[in-house]
Amino acid sequence: MARTITGNHHITLSVGDGQEDWDFHTQVLGLRPIKKTMLYDGEAPVWHLYYSNGSLDAGSIITTFPMRQHGKMGRRGSNQIKEIGLSIDESSIDYWANRFDELGIACEHVEEFGTKRLKFAHPCGLPYTLVGTTGDPRGGWGERGVPAEHGIKGAYAPIISVIDPFEMTLYLEHGMGMSKVDEEDGRQAWELPGDGLARRVELVHEPDVRPGTWHFAEGTPHHWAWNVPDEPTQFSVKTWLEGLGFTDVTEQKDRGYFKSIYNRTPGGALFEYAWTPEDRGFLVDEPEDKLATTIQIPPVFKDRAEEMIAFLDPIEDRV
Repeated sequence: MARTITGNHHITLSVGDGQEDWDFHTQVLGLRPIKKTMLYDGEAPVWHLYYSNGSLDAGSIITTFPMRQHGKMGRRGSNQIKEIGLSIDESSIDYWANRFDELGIACEHVEEFGTKRLKFAHPCGLPYTLVGTTGDPRGGWGERGVPAEHGIKGAYAPIISVIDPFEMTLYLEHGMGMSKVDEEDGRQAWELPGDGLARRVELVHEPDVRPGTWHFAEGTPHHWAWNVPDEPTQFSVKTWLEGLGFTDVTEQKDRGYFKSIYNRTPGGALFEYAWTPEDRGFLVDEPEDKLATTIQIPPVFKDRAEEMIAFLDPIEDRV
C-alpha cells in the first residue's frame, strides 16, 4: 500500500472572504493563481479558488472555499488539521520574516524536529507554518512580488491535533504504510517510504483541547489530499482502508480536474486520495497563459451559470 501513495496532491481550506483570500495567497504569499471555479457539493454556490507554485506540481496546490458570504463560521480545535505546513528553502526563513514584518503580519520563529520554521496566520485565523527545507527541487512562482528562489515550493506536512494519537498512528502505519521517523515534546512525525516530496504527517497530542468543526466553515482546514497514480490504485486504497475497518470512505467523486475519494481518519482529519487522468488537469479549460482569468462553472451547474456568478461576490486579480 505504501508504494501506491506518492505524497501530497493538494490542500483544501475553508476561509473567509474571497477577495481577502485571493490577495493573501497571490499578493502576500506570492503563489500562482490557477483557477476560479466553484464547489461541486451542495446547492448554494461557493467559490473554489486554486493556487500553486510555478509549475503546477502535484503537492503544490492549495485550494480554498471562501465561506464568509454564507455566514458559516468554524471552530479550530483537536481532531483536526492544526497547521498547514509548507516548504520553503531553509535560507529563505529570514526573507519571509522580513517580508511579514514589512506587511505588518505577526510571525514567530521556532525550531521543531530539527527544522527552522516560521509560524503565521491567514487573515481568517488559519495557522500556517513555513518549514525550511533542503533539496526540495520545486520552484516558486516568482511573479507576484516574491522572488522565485524564496517562493513557496508546495506542501510539507499536515500538522494534526489529536486527543489520543493511538488510533491515528495505527491508521498511518497500517492504512497508509507510514513509519514514525521522529518524536519530541508530545509530537510525532510520520513519513511514507521513498524519496518523494510532501510525504509527511505530524501529530500533536492535545488531550485537553475541544474538537474542532468538520463541516465547511470559515477558519478551518477541510482536507489534506494524497496523490495516487491511477484509478485502480485509488480503488485499491479504498478497499484496503475498508478492509482494515476504516469504513468511512466515500465513493469516487469527479472533481473536474481530478478524481477523488475521501476518508475521515480516526484522528479526525479528513484525508482525500486523488489522481489526475491524462485528459484532466488544470489546462483542460484554460491555456496556461490564461489560467484563472475566467470563471469555470462545474458541468453539474452549467444551466445555472449566470445565477451562480451573480450570487457570488466578485474577485479581482490585483497584480
